[in-house]
Amino acid sequence: MKVRRIPIYTLIIINVAVALGLLLTGYAAYLDPNTYGWISLAGYALPLFIIATIAMMLLWVFIKKRYILISFVALIATYQPVTLYCPINTATADGDMPDSLITVLSYNSSNWGNLVTSPDKISTIEEKENLIAEMVKQVNADIIVMQESPLNEHSKGVAEMYQYADTIIAPRKRGLTLTLFSRYPIIKKEHIDIESKGNACGAFWLDMNGKEVIVINTHLEVMHFSMKERTELSTIVHGNQKDRDSIRSTSHTLIGKIYSSTKIRAKQAETIAAFIKQHADTPIILAGDFNDIPNSFVHHTIVNSLNKDVHSVSITDCYQATGFGPGYTFKHFGIRERIDNIICSSHFTPYNCHIIKDIKVSDHQPITVKFKIEN
Repeated sequence: MKVRRIPIYTLIIINVAVALGLLLTGYAAYLDPNTYGWISLAGYALPLFIIATIAMMLLWVFIKKRYILISFVALIATYQPVTLYCPINTATADGDMPDSLITVLSYNSSNWGNLVTSPDKISTIEEKENLIAEMVKQVNADIIVMQESPLNEHSKGVAEMYQYADTIIAPRKRGLTLTLFSRYPIIKKEHIDIESKGNACGAFWLDMNGKEVIVINTHLEVMHFSMKERTELSTIVHGNQKDRDSIRSTSHTLIGKIYSSTKIRAKQAETIAAFIKQHADTPIILAGDFNDIPNSFVHHTIVNSLNKDVHSVSITDCYQATGFGPGYTFKHFGIRERIDNIICSSHFTPYNCHIIKDIKVSDHQPITVKFKIEN
């Protein structure tokens, strides 16, 4: 039986469609979900179009090499969003870094590991607390920005390493807690009202050797998936769900919740960006759980939109500037995304931002970076 060849013009059409998809998913971050609706969610498909674009390039190698140009142009045109999703920086050797660097660690500990079941079958909260404390000790951070991490009996192992600590609690009763551990004095703190019942954002002013620095700790709106929905999502992602009606129903529900929470986070990001702009003359570090992907309107609003405002402050995504690879900070329920970030103003130069992969007591992975304070 003869296998019919796909005509060249059909492959060209497919390649052009993939290239246009890469452009749409790459620049979907510019689309405010409150204005552009569902199309603003296109950014979630960026990894698929990156893979499809590379696959088309490899295919043309064996057919007609000149058509590689279609995918090549698409990748060049989307260089910024593609390298935001998957940076390709090389690590700076310790000997090449300046002296007197400040290390910052951001971590959503899920109430010190008490809110999730560890994939490594760690059975007791004490074991999880000890692992977190040991990780913190090894990182030796000067500032730790933590989410879902109240100051209580579970935090003692970390708290005893730091002279200063303070919290900001979400307005809802039993809302999540944002905690800051610091080797520098905490001068004051301020709740940033991001209009959320259960999530929170707050700023802490530190006296860093005579220089005032603002550290913003944030936890933006969650997806509001129930445990049942998370389990169903994992089943679908791993291909274990065969019932098409069930897949369709679950997908519709989950996408609806993603869209609803995305619209809320968009407003929250605008509030944070306004706060940063208001304090543009002060060195700022923003860290925390964004609950959104790198090429999202949330990230664009906080980073790109401020950078385009000539009267504002220059902002750097530390992982994009110095990290390598996708850098997933969330790997549960079949989801793999970088939703935790550390961002700084131009008063700092970041080095070697990376994800700590060998601790699995939370549904998040810690992210850390070294900073030089510029004069």
